[in-house]
Amino acid sequence: MTNMAKAGKKNTNVPNLRFPEFDEEWEEKTLGEICEMQAGKFVSASEIKEQHFDGLFPCYGGNGLRGYTKSYNYDGKYSLIGRQGALCGNVNFANGKFHATEHAVVVTPLNGINTVWMFYLLTNLNLNQFATGMAQPGLSVQNLEKVESTIPKAIDEQEKIASFLTLIDGRISTQNKIIEELKLLKIVVSQKIFSRQLRLKDDKGKEFSNWEIKKLEEICEKKSSSISANKIENNFGEYLIYGASGILKKVDFYEEENDYVSIVKDGAGVGRLFYCNGRSSVLGTMDIVKPKDTTSAYFYFVY
Repeated sequence: MTNMAKAGKKNTNVPNLRFPEFDEEWEEKTLGEICEMQAGKFVSASEIKEQHFDGLFPCYGGNGLRGYTKSYNYDGKYSLIGRQGALCGNVNFANGKFHATEHAVVVTPLNGINTVWMFYLLTNLNLNQFATGMAQPGLSVQNLEKVESTIPKAIDEQEKIASFLTLIDGRISTQNKIIEELKLLKIVVSQKIFSRQLRLKDDKGKEFSNWEIKKLEEICEKKSSSISANKIENNFGEYLIYGASGILKKVDFYEEENDYVSIVKDGAGVGRLFYCNGRSSVLGTMDIVKPKDTTSAYFYFVY
């Protein structure tokens, strides 16, 4: 990986971290000065297919890829900014022939601006902060054009930054694929273990004793929590508290000393499980399950 160095100059318009072969100051520019922005064109929902087939092109809306259509209105590399809804300001990168709907702003860099660098700049600007409107937040092209940033004058520096960040994204993508494959492997192996198609052996190579058929109430104890959301609203501390969507925050109390399994007992997420480690608590929307003996709580979580 290329070495990077901290900028040595003070009180100059340069980043804190940059490649050592560049020393020219960056310039203050608005987005309107370095690119053109234009909303895409309407396409009816009936024309958008969920699956990709020959003759169809990616269709991007305000939140990224919506599906695939028979038509396209752009061909090349472009950054796309979502301009409506709670997620407005999100940035996607499109490459090749695609259709951008009216909910996506298509960004065309002007001369002297690298397309991929432009994508990373837009991503870094956190454009959602410039949204207006409460019920339906949105970003207008006029407001986006006024957003200020600092850019390298030399396109060589832009290209090197873009290449470096693209390399990191490539590695992230590779690691994500490995993680997904491991998740699938875990599911397959777990199914075989708990159906006893696959038996593990001890350190001496001997098979473990046969499994027993038990009811959960024989091996676990279940109890409910009475903690309300109001109790933790202004409470902060060092112990985790869980809700139906997972970890909520840290509070200054705990109700459980040891590891346990929490289960969402009602609502859309009913049946969802969380493994809770050490001193922690759950809201009243959760049940708590703990082993009655010395069996690992994590074993029951996986089971």
